[in-house]
Amino acid sequence: IIAVNLDEGDKLIAVALTDGKQDVLLATSNGKSIRFKESDVRTVSRVSRGVRGMSLDADDVVIGMEIINDMSGSTLFTVTENGFGKRTELSEYRCQSRGGKGIITIKTTERNGCVVDIMQVNDENDLMLIT
Repeated sequence: IIAVNLDEGDKLIAVALTDGKQDVLLATSNGKSIRFKESDVRTVSRVSRGVRGMSLDADDVVIGMEIINDMSGSTLFTVTENGFGKRTELSEYRCQSRGGKGIITIKTTERNGCVVDIMQVNDENDLMLIT
């Protein structure tokens, strides 16, 4: 069964089961993120190419997706390839229109490296990062 058509060089990076009423947060390797309402994503056939989640610079790629839920006190944890991490309150990510450029989540520098993953966390979570 073909679930989605991908262009050459594209790859599927995340899938989530939701109720259709949540917010989606996408993050890129260059440190940008966008939050938009799941209801802004129209339903398409299973052989389609999908819809644009965010606009990307030529050297950027989407590296992660989180479905924002009502987890109390939760933050977005961003990790870079050189082992740096940053926690940001989810309230700092305002809802935008799907397809926008997003906002800067973390500055990617030679010291930090590019973003490799994101995760919604709270103070109750224990995480282990392996490099």
